[in-house]
Amino acid sequence: MILVTGANGQLGQCFHQAAANWPDQTFLFLSSQELDISDRPFMRNILKYEQPNWVINCAAYTAVDKAESEPENVRKINVLGTKNLAETCAEMGISVPTMYTIRGRIPHTSKRTPSARKVCMHVANSSANGQHFGRIH
Repeated sequence: MILVTGANGQLGQCFHQAAANWPDQTFLFLSSQELDISDRPFMRNILKYEQPNWVINCAAYTAVDKAESEPENVRKINVLGTKNLAETCAEMGISVPTMYTIRGRIPHTSKRTPSARKVCMHVANSSANGQHFGRIH
């Protein structure tokens, strides 16, 4: 089973749509209200109960306009929360994928976006073998 954090955010919603490309996989999508990655004991209990094979972290503080006035919230989620999740998954033997993007040119889709780009997300296992899991367009 693949557990996805931050399910109600933009990236989480993209993963939810992309999950249809892997019908043989079971996904569990949890919002930040259902799984607060900054609350390590609670997160650990959820992971222990659900026992995912993979965790994909889409949880993030993304309110750019508020980030300067709320630096502690940014740090709590984007730094501490991510650290908590990575360490807890490592302790429990849960795979955490590494994501990266590749830019490429695509035809212009709008006058308002003259430099549109195609983003392909490749998800690979974080273990030493780097097993390729999938590609999302």
